[in-house]
Amino acid sequence: MQQQILVIVTSLSSTPNVFGYKTKDAAKEGVQKLIKKGTSPNSIIVAQELPMNIDIQVDVEF
Repeated sequence: MQQQILVIVTSLSSTPNVFGYKTKDAAKEGVQKLIKKGTSPNSIIVAQELPMNIDIQVDVEF
């Protein structure tokens, strides 16, 4: 699994947009482009994906 830097753009009027980048430099460039296009810096969230392997087992009796 490869880690990604996630850039999330929130908006009150629509669903959030999520962009994935492989490096910090690429994410930084992506954020700069968003700001140049008019996106408010306050609506941008940068997060790092934490890859996990999760196994779920469910037992159901009727």
